[in-house]
Amino acid sequence: MRIKGTFTLFKRTMPSGHRIYYYQCYDIKGKRQFAKSTGKSVKSEAHEYCLLLFKNGLLIPEQKKPTFAEFSAGWWDIETCKYLKWRQLHEPITDSTLTIYQANFKNHIKEYFAEFKLDEITPLVIENWLVFMKDKGIIRGKGKKKKKKIMTKTEMK
Repeated sequence: MRIKGTFTLFKRTMPSGHRIYYYQCYDIKGKRQFAKSTGKSVKSEAHEYCLLLFKNGLLIPEQKKPTFAEFSAGWWDIETCKYLKWRQLHEPITDSTLTIYQANFKNHIKEYFAEFKLDEITPLVIENWLVFMKDKGIIRGKGKKKKKKIMTKTEMK
């Protein structure tokens, strides 16, 4: 098995004709990152630059993972939701259904998941949310006769 180095240096020729060294490295999950410029045209200087970045913990810049609140901003909003715009072209959602979807998202989903980072939302987190919803009496389990507060499109008819 080939051992991966901390980083790899390579030259790129710019449109101006200058040759600049770039580096590429792997994140903690083993995924190769995009190439980044060292700004150096001499290989030894580029190597020292990368070693300095590595020493200071900056070789792999920390990627900001959005929270659910940031990611879901504008969901179910007619003006900003790309999905709704797409649905209007293909199979439009009725106004009453859209109102139900907006209310369910606002009242039951948005606030619960708002502070979670997207990579933190796992099947276990969703299962815990479902248990939370059941405990609040908002959804019912199978075989229960309790009234369901979240109504689907077919239940409204």
